[in-house]
Amino acid sequence: MSCCMARLVGDSGHVTAVDHINQLVNLLLTKLKVTYPKLYKLYKVMDVVDWDARKPYKKNGPYDVIHFGGGVKHIPLEFIPDLKINGSILVPVGPPYGPHILKKITLIKKNVYTIQNLAEVEALHFCSPEEQVMEFRQIYGHHFNKLFSLFYKPVQPYNATVTGQLQTYKLPDT
Repeated sequence: MSCCMARLVGDSGHVTAVDHINQLVNLLLTKLKVTYPKLYKLYKVMDVVDWDARKPYKKNGPYDVIHFGGGVKHIPLEFIPDLKINGSILVPVGPPYGPHILKKITLIKKNVYTIQNLAEVEALHFCSPEEQVMEFRQIYGHHFNKLFSLFYKPVQPYNATVTGQLQTYKLPDT
């Protein structure tokens, strides 16, 4: 997803890819060199950072878009202040091992945001690096490159009971 976004923004933008497992960061850089050598040479377009993605990464913010590659139990309100005005968060929200709703959260003005349900998806849940490495090694051995095809299963068609009206909320004052 990070490479797709980097290609979309081109020289005029910047992408920050975050993962909390060093082997996956190194794998992404290796795949980037091989698959997208031009993008790798234009490395100024993209940072690949070893960071716990469950916590906001403020260094390159505020952001136009924050995309979560894994599911979360609750809407991650702590990331909203890291958005530019009219910036959006795309995040699968739902129970671990259950269906998720892909939500779009947009900051419309300081401390005021909207939430829109986009689609039903299935996503692996964010977890600690230890849990992730242990679980994947138990299932897949040391073949970490197999992980990338598992992050999303195909998106279900839009469902009228899932997609709906835009809801507006206000963040509590800090």
